[in-house]
Amino acid sequence: MAYQVIDFKDIQDAIIEELKVQASDTVTLNRVQRVVNQVYLQEVVPFARWKWLEGSYRVVHKSRYNASTVTVVPNTSTVVMAVTPALSYGSFAGKKFAVDGYNEIYYVESHTAGSNTLTLSTEYTGNYSITAGFKIWTDEVALPLDARETVSVWHNFHSKPMEGTGLQKLRSLMALNPRAEGYPSLYYTGDFSSPTEDEYEATRFRKMLIHPSINKTDVTLHIDYVKEVTALELDGDEPIMPVEDRIVLVYGALARLWKSVNSDIEQAQLAKADFMSKLARMAGKVEDSQDPPKLKPDSSYVRTRRAPRFSPQGHNVTGAGGGSGYEQISYLEDVTIKGANVTGAITVVDGVTIDGVDISALQEQLDVHESSTDIVHTASAIGFAPAGNIEAEDVQLALVELDNEKIAKPLSATDNAVVRFDGTEGEVQESLVVIEDDGGINVNTEVLHTPLQTAFINNDVLSPAVIFTFPVSDFSGCIVEYSITRGAGNVEIGHIYMATDGASVAYTPVGTSIGAVGITFSADISGSDIRLLYTSTNSGETGGIRYIVRKWI
Repeated sequence: MAYQVIDFKDIQDAIIEELKVQASDTVTLNRVQRVVNQVYLQEVVPFARWKWLEGSYRVVHKSRYNASTVTVVPNTSTVVMAVTPALSYGSFAGKKFAVDGYNEIYYVESHTAGSNTLTLSTEYTGNYSITAGFKIWTDEVALPLDARETVSVWHNFHSKPMEGTGLQKLRSLMALNPRAEGYPSLYYTGDFSSPTEDEYEATRFRKMLIHPSINKTDVTLHIDYVKEVTALELDGDEPIMPVEDRIVLVYGALARLWKSVNSDIEQAQLAKADFMSKLARMAGKVEDSQDPPKLKPDSSYVRTRRAPRFSPQGHNVTGAGGGSGYEQISYLEDVTIKGANVTGAITVVDGVTIDGVDISALQEQLDVHESSTDIVHTASAIGFAPAGNIEAEDVQLALVELDNEKIAKPLSATDNAVVRFDGTEGEVQESLVVIEDDGGINVNTEVLHTPLQTAFINNDVLSPAVIFTFPVSDFSGCIVEYSITRGAGNVEIGHIYMATDGASVAYTPVGTSIGAVGITFSADISGSDIRLLYTSTNSGETGGIRYIVRKWI
């Protein structure tokens, strides 16, 4: 048994243990997994700028490449370099290309590392030349796969961090001088992109645009960023947060599941309180120290604001309250300003009101009210909203109206009444009470209802499989009320009528469905038992059947 909540499996085990859910209840287990991820990704992660979401990254922005010259031909997209670049430069595909003295900027469509030929994404529109100067560079920087947003970017060639800006502003500055040379000073964090046409999660990365981007030397960019958090899927997946804080996912999930699974509002509220308290402690909004923080004004501020406005030459005059003892005063203590959580008692002088209410006078009135031996509120003083057949507008009149309208009708020989009470073996027994002509009462207690049962429906069952059995000697037949779900949008509900003479069994299914459930029922006698059987089609989906059985002698 794990005593710490570490991975996804530990979190699920802690939750289902609290809810007392069976490990075989896959529907509830799927709901638990979904709710844990909702709490993790939608409530905990956005709650604060967590330390455990901070990441740092260093990447080298390569200098421009402009060795030797190139041959460019108008209306063609092929460029030939006079000197073959070394393999260490890698491929120039995806980078920008420009010819000296010509403003047009092109993108390199394809290039093989170590080759002197490259292909542009569009045809060259400048003048023919076999000795044209050129530059190849990029203004894109790939961020880590887990980067969600950048916090700060800097390098050692500037005395201050680079300035983050919007795409529109960056494009405007780039348009003014698209081939500006120098060390980068501006950046924009772009959206996710992929090197392939298929946007698979494993290949996605986030890019950053920088300006200026043409520099003579390599520049190492230092990037602080916020990590992207992914959902928990496998049992061994661990939340990115510290181990001691992962219990918050259990509290948050129970706050939802106590209400949705077990309909226990009180437990849900308790779990919600634990969840919010743990979140506050994680965010540092609740001080764990025995010495709570004290808010004190700066000493220089105090001396300036509380000292005399004029101090004559040669005199050491101290203003009222301007001594050093002032710093010992604590204005706020045991208080969390944000959230208005007050841990100590607040005393208000008599006559001082809060939002127009005198708290002291209000307390006196409450004390008189609670100590009164008289009926403080009579039924006639409590309002009632007329509903149904009741027309009264206060509780007293509503009770009188109900008393006047009650009907006492004796049972006659033609009246039947159904009485239900707890039977044996976990079943519910239904009795038919009949008033005989002579006034006697005949009670038939032989109709039994099983509690609601659940069974799995497997895929591609060719040989009939058993749903349930019961002794053939005890009952002459039964009615089965059932519902089946199998895959998305496939639902069936109905009745199955079964009768037996002890040697054979007859059955008739009656139902209606949405979609193709693909389940066929059958019945037989095996040994001393009647069996309800099923076969299923090969639809690729498992399912479940829920049913109630009524049977009698």
